[in-house]
Amino acid sequence: KGKELKVLDLGCGDSVFPLEIKSLGHEVWGADPKNYLFRDKINFVRGDFLKTTDKFPKNSFDAIICISAIEHFGLEFALGESITNFEQNRKDIEAIKQCADLLKKGGVLILTTTYGKKGLFKNERVYDDEEIKKLTKGLKMIDKRIIPAQNELLKEETNHSEVFMGVFVKN
Repeated sequence: KGKELKVLDLGCGDSVFPLEIKSLGHEVWGADPKNYLFRDKINFVRGDFLKTTDKFPKNSFDAIICISAIEHFGLEFALGESITNFEQNRKDIEAIKQCADLLKKGGVLILTTTYGKKGLFKNERVYDDEEIKKLTKGLKMIDKRIIPAQNELLKEETNHSEVFMGVFVKN
């Protein structure tokens, strides 16, 4: 409150969340392999995040949010990627390492992702506790919640039983 933060929304896609954060007076950056509809309103970088990290200032972000995006890293249709086993093309792990480099000391990563029985599906990985630890190695978890994945409004089928929501800090 009362402090302007520098925030990166990794995988901002079709979200209005970056606009909401900007409306609170914060400096907002976004990254996505697809064009972002509101790219002229924020500092937006289009493309493969791992190939564009030089466009983001290192050790300068107060917060990075990655909402329902990391599970698609390494198997992103927009980048022509596909894999046949969970351990292939671990851009998810590399992306979180890059996030740690972009965060200031004491900066936070807010992460939500698919959670349940570890598995690989057409367009996403599903993480279990061991994979979450692998994914966020080098960051300290300060809060976590697990919630049911079933979307009651849309009656959507999911490949995972739950959603992991965690807050991590860079020491």
